[in-house]
Amino acid sequence: SADILVLFCELFVRILFLM
Repeated sequence: SADILVLFCELFVRILFLM
């Protein structure tokens, strides 16, 4: 359950870096 949250956080950070 917590792993999914971490994956979402990592994805969000990567999107922010791309922007």
